[in-house]
Amino acid sequence: MALAGVQRPYRLYIIDGTGPSDDNDYASSMRNSFCSQLDAACGPSAFYARGPTNPGFELMSLAAAAVNWLGAQKQALPEARIMLAGYSRGATAAILAARHLRPRRIDVDALFLFDAVLMQTQLAAHTLTSNIRHAYHIMRPSPDVADHRGLIGKYEGTILDEVWDIGEAGGWTLGRKANPFRPDWGNCGRMVEDPARTAFQSMRLGIGTHGALGGVGWNGVERDEEAQALVAKWMNAYLALQGLPACLKSLPPMARLPSVGMQTVPEMIEERGRKRKPSKLPVETVRRPKY
Repeated sequence: MALAGVQRPYRLYIIDGTGPSDDNDYASSMRNSFCSQLDAACGPSAFYARGPTNPGFELMSLAAAAVNWLGAQKQALPEARIMLAGYSRGATAAILAARHLRPRRIDVDALFLFDAVLMQTQLAAHTLTSNIRHAYHIMRPSPDVADHRGLIGKYEGTILDEVWDIGEAGGWTLGRKANPFRPDWGNCGRMVEDPARTAFQSMRLGIGTHGALGGVGWNGVERDEEAQALVAKWMNAYLALQGLPACLKSLPPMARLPSVGMQTVPEMIEERGRKRKPSKLPVETVRRPKY
């Protein structure tokens, strides 16, 4: 059952998660993401923006682009309901965009968040502002929850991050082991400024990597595809409530982990180190696929 008034047209700005700087590589790695699925289903009523590169310096510019597009849409179609959606740091940018719409006296009818992460000191993204009417946020397991620690701990060191080598040659180098659950990343968008004005629904899953929360899980992680299905079911209910297509579905994870019969982490370091190409960007990034 949809909310009253959802027959009005809507405009939805979608910001996906962190990924490769190359747009073609990004499109390939994020083609199954929930944000991509939502964009395809909403057609001309939505605008899809690729997410930031690591380390996410584009957050403010992504938020500003969303504000400008939604502001123009509201001016052209005053009766339009204004909405935002985002995954990972794209969700953080969506929260910031909602905040910056408030001085323009534009309300956000719905905000859909897929595991909004707190990786920069974006204090403004901690709290959802009072111009947001409805917000829906689904989050990954947390090491702060005792029942989640066993699953998270099983995958420590199973993926590799790239770091910038500041040596004489420069370039990206592999070697830092990481966890696909990203237990060291916090969540923003967990509180509301005014509960009387913002109806807030949130859920923290007990399974699912950070990738799975965005529809781009890992092949080789226990129950990641199941987690994607749970995310899709939960968010589809609220999309339908807001009169949007309940279009999300769990697709087979594409990213693979080292496991029996596959390369070990040291083997991956050795092989990818031979293949890596120098980069001109002196910043840190996560090995693709990056979520």
